[in-house]
Amino acid sequence: MNFVVGFILLLNGGNEHEAFWLMNAFGKKNIGNDPKFDGIDDFYKPGFPLIFSYTYIFNKLFKEHLPDL
Repeated sequence: MNFVVGFILLLNGGNEHEAFWLMNAFGKKNIGNDPKFDGIDDFYKPGFPLIFSYTYIFNKLFKEHLPDL
């Protein structure tokens, strides 16, 4: 998670307060009325289930749109 926070700090000019609240919001389930967003808790569970799902989807989309690479 430190890599994510470090990246956010790089993007927002080092505003720690803003980075904290953004990460707090990412950790919550169902932000706003979007049922598709279920927080990032599964990224950090044992076995990293959400990371593997996202990696699989990314690779599939990448191959669909850039088949020659």
